[in-house]
Amino acid sequence: MSDNAEERQTVHNEPVLSRQSSIALLPQVSQTPGASVANPTTAVTLENMDQPEITIEDNEGPPSSSPGLRPIRSGVPSIAEEETLEHSQSETEEVASSDNEESETNHLTELLQNLMAHDSGKSRNLGTSSLQPSNIVCDAEGDMDEDFIKSRFIPDKSDSSEVFHHKLKQFFVLSSAGKPIYSLNGSDDTVMGYMGLITTIVSAYQENMKTEFSHITQNGFRLVVQNKSPLILVLISKVAYETGFSSGHSKSTLERQLQSIHTYLVSVLSAPVISRSYERRMNYDLRKILSNQDIAFLDSMSMKMTYGFSVHDNDHFYLDSSFYISHLLGSALRCVRTTHTTRSKISSILLSAKKLTVKETASDTTSIISKASISETKRQLAADLLFGFVSVKEKLLNYVRPSQHELSNEDINMLLAIISFHYGPADHQDSADLWIPLCMPNFNNSGFLYVYVRRFNLNGYDEPLSLILLAANKNSFFDLKQVGSYIIQRIMDNKHLKSALRSELISMGDTTKVIKELHCPFIKHFIYRRKDENQYLMDDINFSTTGEDKFDNLASFLQILYFYTTLHNTKSTTMKQGDGTAKKLTYTRWQRKDGWITGFLLSNKVYDFYCLCGGSVQAHDIIEQSLRIIKWVEKYKKRHFIGKGITF
Repeated sequence: MSDNAEERQTVHNEPVLSRQSSIALLPQVSQTPGASVANPTTAVTLENMDQPEITIEDNEGPPSSSPGLRPIRSGVPSIAEEETLEHSQSETEEVASSDNEESETNHLTELLQNLMAHDSGKSRNLGTSSLQPSNIVCDAEGDMDEDFIKSRFIPDKSDSSEVFHHKLKQFFVLSSAGKPIYSLNGSDDTVMGYMGLITTIVSAYQENMKTEFSHITQNGFRLVVQNKSPLILVLISKVAYETGFSSGHSKSTLERQLQSIHTYLVSVLSAPVISRSYERRMNYDLRKILSNQDIAFLDSMSMKMTYGFSVHDNDHFYLDSSFYISHLLGSALRCVRTTHTTRSKISSILLSAKKLTVKETASDTTSIISKASISETKRQLAADLLFGFVSVKEKLLNYVRPSQHELSNEDINMLLAIISFHYGPADHQDSADLWIPLCMPNFNNSGFLYVYVRRFNLNGYDEPLSLILLAANKNSFFDLKQVGSYIIQRIMDNKHLKSALRSELISMGDTTKVIKELHCPFIKHFIYRRKDENQYLMDDINFSTTGEDKFDNLASFLQILYFYTTLHNTKSTTMKQGDGTAKKLTYTRWQRKDGWITGFLLSNKVYDFYCLCGGSVQAHDIIEQSLRIIKWVEKYKKRHFIGKGITF
């Protein structure tokens, strides 16, 4: 692996060097009181959400007057059809006896009924007059309209201190000497005065108390600091669903946000480059080696980590629920749902690429690729290949790696986010190849891997697929380009594979039809996270961000993320089972003008299952339908998750 990379490159058929200087800045705390968000000490919270209605037409579900979720989806194959798709392996796991299943259902139902009864009693004691409308992001009055979103959410680098103090979220990075490096909002003049204050607090804790300053929580805001000497990372949040919980979950989520900022800086610069820059001069300006594109990426990532969307040219809102949920679940990977047979065929093609050879005497334009055995006149074309991925947007379809090495989920998610940002959200056509030197901090924070990316399209499927190849040799661009051409050609030339992959990506992209066929009418949306590999299954949360209703739709989108964030951060109730295992249950309800939304989380050592239900759902229905979906996911887990990938 190369010890450092002098330049990062974006390639259009061959490497191109590009670096630019940029300016970064720093904000101040405004102690505006936060929203009246519940700070639960039990598994029950009660909230009234005065937000745009989220509805779904579902003939099998509750009455139409009950609120639900409104995703945009297509159909999926029936359960019977799915069972005929896989021929190579049996995926059926051993299921517990019916008596044990019934006992588990009864125990969980009884526990949930008690929580729901407690909730109903608390509602009667509080009275309806105490259930006031609340903004899910802050205590400000008024709807989340265009003015509110632009004034409170959207990054602004202007000199206006008034605009700066209205923002709900601030991220900034400074050096240990107080030199500004990055700020989500504000100009240098706006934020410079607060740099010395932050460095003074951090150094005072280190010198006088022999400890690291971590965070301050007060009514309405939370400040979190991470000292990554020679860098200091600071976050200030007045977002209600980030500050309204006293549990460690909320604080750890904010700490992960700062860790992601640091991970990106190390990814594009490497740890030795950052350290050496400040060894020479403590007041070094790191912005000299950060480009405008780096600042733009940090802005976009900060928005997606906080609100689940980013803003692009012409004020277009790009929703990215996957990035938000992945971050909430601790860098969980989202996988493409497809049959095990199709995934295995693509895996075979990826593995066969490692055996490609090329004649040493051939030029780059006349190379003859073959799978012949290695001889003295031939060399391995993919000898430098370390990792390979096939992805759709930021979801993984396949992953190939050496048997002795693997990338962490954090590194993979950062890689996918950087690639997605380079191409842009609206790019659905064949695009230029990318060649990007990146440090993988959890793999080796001292050197670079070199990332080759080629996008390709399947006729009849809207989203482009990405082939991502990583090598340790900075001179391997043309070799990886040939390897990429071979892999894509093998996929496109196999008519049966191409047709199956296209139809499965279209039909298995969501689970709406599966939910109906499993007779789970009350469950409108769910997330299933498998803990051992930290990978999850989820439907896209789609809303239109164009037209007159775009701000109402954006508010509804934020509302759903708020529901899941509340479930994740709320304290759970534990149920012990006879075999010594334990299940954790969390139940939360939100009252709306038109009815109720019920959130439910069931967790054990194998999985976390989150779901949102509409209507006046009963405890038995929630438990029974949740367990039905959980068993289905586990039965077909090879379709839903890629595990640790395939090895060579």
